[in-house]
Amino acid sequence: MGDAIKPKIITTISFKIDTPEPLRVSIDEWRSKVRTKALTLLKEWIQSIAGYEISAKELAEETGIAERQAYDYFKGYSLPSEMNFNKIARRYNSKVEDFFNFADIQISRETFFDKFFQWKELRHSHNKFEQH
Repeated sequence: MGDAIKPKIITTISFKIDTPEPLRVSIDEWRSKVRTKALTLLKEWIQSIAGYEISAKELAEETGIAERQAYDYFKGYSLPSEMNFNKIARRYNSKVEDFFNFADIQISRETFFDKFFQWKELRHSHNKFEQH
């Protein structure tokens, strides 16, 4: 009888993909473009699902989100957390994925709410440190 062969488990795989030059893009550049698009269209989407030109104060009252946060969303200063996005969507009988369709953002929910993606631009953090 032969010796038993112990199976090997592959835990890491790497490969290189060559793409034409126009398809290469910086992750930070891509992230910035998607974030800018989301920040720009968020207020419009909220107003479309609310059915009227809702104010930040009304959004806060109707969803339980802090008024300051609602104001920041409407001004394009920040994106809602996953929890606040869900509050907004549920209140107006919608889904977060409806926002992705509205904004024509081709991204998964997991990626959109990932800390790397949600992280504000480095220059903003850098400027805060310079001011002190």
